[in-house]
Amino acid sequence: MRAPSRDKNPTKRRLYLPILDGNGNGHGNGEHVADTHVAHSIGCSQTAQPVGRRPDWLRVKAKFGPNFRNLKKIMNDLELHTVCEEAGCPNIFECWEEREATFLILGDRCTRRCGFCDVQTAKPLAVDEEEPEKIARAVGAMGLRHVVLTSVARDDLPDGGARIWAACIRAIRAELPECGVEVLTPDFKGDRNALATVMDAEPDVFQPWHWVTIPAIGIVHGEIFYLKELAEDCAADRVYEFFFCAPPLVITHGTGSPINPQAIK
Repeated sequence: MRAPSRDKNPTKRRLYLPILDGNGNGHGNGEHVADTHVAHSIGCSQTAQPVGRRPDWLRVKAKFGPNFRNLKKIMNDLELHTVCEEAGCPNIFECWEEREATFLILGDRCTRRCGFCDVQTAKPLAVDEEEPEKIARAVGAMGLRHVVLTSVARDDLPDGGARIWAACIRAIRAELPECGVEVLTPDFKGDRNALATVMDAEPDVFQPWHWVTIPAIGIVHGEIFYLKELAEDCAADRVYEFFFCAPPLVITHGTGSPINPQAIK
């Protein structure tokens, strides 16, 4: 009778083993290898080598300037939410210091669990009927000339929250008639009546958020493109041709893997 084989890889396949937490000595009390090392496959085993210090441009420095603190106070006093905070956006310090923020209406709990978003998925709370007036007051306090609104998905509501969307647009118009209003709405599950409710409020820019961020559509949604600075650089050296790429930042549980646009000459 043949003894059972002790060969763990009888077909001699090339194995790619997962990197586990620990320092590689089997005790599991060291630093996280996955955060500090890159895997290299050798035969049917895998080793880990240090990746070195991350470049400064990849690090986000928390800067709590006067504008940041002022916006934080406005949001807290009015009990408002922003996608900057709820989705853990790494650009919040830079944007808020420039008094730029994207309001998140209809609460901070989403009824969907999208892989590209870090907003929490949970049973939503009751709709705040005073939210449109609060949004308008915040826009006035911030002195905005253009405001961007987005929201969580509210599949628990018959109209998906379209009524509140329309009320927010009209409240901003009443508070600041000259302020542009851009809306990044959910898809309302394709409810044309809900879409009509929002469009009847006449926003300046209408962008269905969950539609443009689905990779299968082939549309890239980007932000933080420094086009003015790029134009000035091109004018300075008279070189207007460059290679443009926008790889995503590798941020665990970040806000939809925000892209890192680069123009390489």
